[in-house]
Amino acid sequence: MKPSRKNDEDIESDEDDDDDDDLNNVGHSGDDSEDSEEEETADSKRLRMAREYLDKLEAQESSSEGESDSDNGASDDDEDGAPVDKVGKRIAKERLRKSGLLQSRIADSVLEGIQSMQSSIADSSQGKSAEACAKLWINAKYVTYLRGHDLTPTCVSLSQKGTKAFSGAKDGSVIMWNVQDGTKTTILPAIKDQYAANLTDRNEREILAIATSDDDRYLAIGGRDNCVRIFDTRSLGKSTSSPLTTMEGHKKPVTALAFRSRSLDLYSGSEDRCIRRYDLNAM
Repeated sequence: MKPSRKNDEDIESDEDDDDDDDLNNVGHSGDDSEDSEEEETADSKRLRMAREYLDKLEAQESSSEGESDSDNGASDDDEDGAPVDKVGKRIAKERLRKSGLLQSRIADSVLEGIQSMQSSIADSSQGKSAEACAKLWINAKYVTYLRGHDLTPTCVSLSQKGTKAFSGAKDGSVIMWNVQDGTKTTILPAIKDQYAANLTDRNEREILAIATSDDDRYLAIGGRDNCVRIFDTRSLGKSTSSPLTTMEGHKKPVTALAFRSRSLDLYSGSEDRCIRRYDLNAM
């Protein structure tokens, strides 16, 4: 017996409803999965980026395995014989470098060079006076004497690139030297302005501290006039070699100057027992 058309239609209608329900369920499950994927991506983004960065560091470390660390001479094992976490060590090193607190140990390499020079002239210097030994160092071109100040030099600063050197003296003058050939490229005479015009004693114009910034752009000078002067090294030697600005505040002579590594933060120390900080970015 054939089923009626009505029953056929009812059956088809039921199947259609089931299919619609299935499609709706699939749609909802798809939405839920997309939401979960979006939520997972947002929550795990930092973790994923950190893992990628660590994988990159590990690949670099594995490619350079066997090379010694130039800064501290560390080996693959620490003092207790345990393996060293090279990736963690490198991350810590980068953090210190960015914060300007990284310390590099170079004394051993410098000492080796000095000992090598001493051994080369050891035979010639035996039984000779200190003055004669000094001449041996000069003749061997290990040491160079530069003359230019009227009075005794009191401070020296080397540029970051090592091509220029700045020296200050008791006469208040500052000289910029070419390190390669030892010639004087720029001379700043004794400072004469409103801060030093009333000084009667020549030694009161004495330069006590010099510092250069890491980008070799700024030169800071301090002395017995209680002031810190900032010069632009690009303008030194021109007809108008005047300071960009003069920092006041110390009550006694400025005896120390230092730039923070990789920044334009300048620190000054004085006989008044105060340390001052200057931000040259604000000039």
